[in-house]
Amino acid sequence: MKYKWSIIRTGAKAVWDAQTLSEKPELNGMQEAVGGYIENIPKNWLKKGVKVMYVNEEGRMYDLPPNPVASTLLNNGELLVGDVLVQWHVTMGLADVLPTGGMDMPVEGEYIGE
Repeated sequence: MKYKWSIIRTGAKAVWDAQTLSEKPELNGMQEAVGGYIENIPKNWLKKGVKVMYVNEEGRMYDLPPNPVASTLLNNGELLVGDVLVQWHVTMGLADVLPTGGMDMPVEGEYIGE
């Protein structure tokens, strides 16, 4: 199975505003993406098609802004804070993950948004 990595920033208006990375980031790249130490979101919280999700471990303590777009990739209604690093299944597309449909991740290396 093929997976891609993307960063969903707190200012994103929709999933397609994510920045897709060209390769898997190393630990320091993951920490840079979320702005601190990484914390793995439990697998059973993730919707089908999302393999791994990382957030800033101290995001709530530092009162980081909410990330409602990344939160749509969870199946438990939890509200994530801060920038989120996500690994997702390429062939599935996120239209199958999100209840609203019609949303796909950007192609490799492409940044879509403001």
